[in-house]
Amino acid sequence: MDELDRVAVLSDIHGVLPALEAVLAEPEVAAADRVVLTGDITAGPQPAEVVDLLRAQGDRVLWISGNADRELVEYRRGERTEIPDPIAPYAATALRADQIDFLVTLPKTLTLSVRGLGKVLFCHATPRDDEEVVLVDSRPSRWAEVLADLAEDIRTVVCGHTHMPYVRLAHGRLIINPGSVGMPYGRTGAHWCLLGPGTDLRVTPYDIPTAMTRLVHESAYPEIADWADYFLNARASDTEALETFGPRDGRRGEAVVEGDEVVRALLAAMATLDDLVEVGHDSHSALSTLEEIAHELGRMDSGERRRFNEVLERIAAEEPGRAAWIRGIPHALGGPHGRDRA
Repeated sequence: MDELDRVAVLSDIHGVLPALEAVLAEPEVAAADRVVLTGDITAGPQPAEVVDLLRAQGDRVLWISGNADRELVEYRRGERTEIPDPIAPYAATALRADQIDFLVTLPKTLTLSVRGLGKVLFCHATPRDDEEVVLVDSRPSRWAEVLADLAEDIRTVVCGHTHMPYVRLAHGRLIINPGSVGMPYGRTGAHWCLLGPGTDLRVTPYDIPTAMTRLVHESAYPEIADWADYFLNARASDTEALETFGPRDGRRGEAVVEGDEVVRALLAAMATLDDLVEVGHDSHSALSTLEEIAHELGRMDSGERRRFNEVLERIAAEEPGRAAWIRGIPHALGGPHGRDRA
């Protein structure tokens, strides 16, 4: 495998032609040895135009399919009757038959050797799945799970899917998400990255009002004005996106510690279970449920346990009549839940 000096990575274009044009006009993108597309290229307002422009770049553009691209193909082929994304059925019908045939051929992963980074695996969501979620704050055990099948010599993984750029280490591997060209969360602009010899997250500003006007005139999607306003202006914040994606990365304990109201509901359930045990009514079932709660609390990491205990303390201060019982919950459910473990 020949080593490449510079690779530009574009992810989650989502059929937004003006954003793609702005990135392709960047001198460093034009000069890159390869341009890698890490999926979700077509599900948006101008899918056919985006595919045509990218194919016109020739063999220097390397394609990977994303879950949204796969869903468009399945829809057009009659393998599914609906797609969760409201714009996706429109995008599927806007693609030509030859473009659908092309999308069918796209791989799910790609490996290149890049100067300074070694052997780099490119994928859409994770190396093993095109819609699995990993985030900048996903716990180490989650990363160990999704990276488990990788060859030892792959030291860098580039993924997209969540539309938020980040760089982090996970078990000695460098993880890179370039963000989204067409549908960014958190801040506006067309996000991408440049690899070799290091990692450079980039954002290309472009004239969003002009792009919105253009989409309204050039796309036949009925809701295009609202769609363009929401996504091109990045109305979804990174905080909102993380809250939405968080439960999908397999994390445990977050539902317990995200808000006081959730902990209050847990305490109410536990008080009812305690009462059932005390009077001997269905005690086996109640004790089993308490054991399940203890098991889930035991899976929290130290930060999650700390936040859980902080919420308990706030509620105890507000309810002095039950304060002792509330403060005793961690110890009653297994001792270690109430303190950090090394």
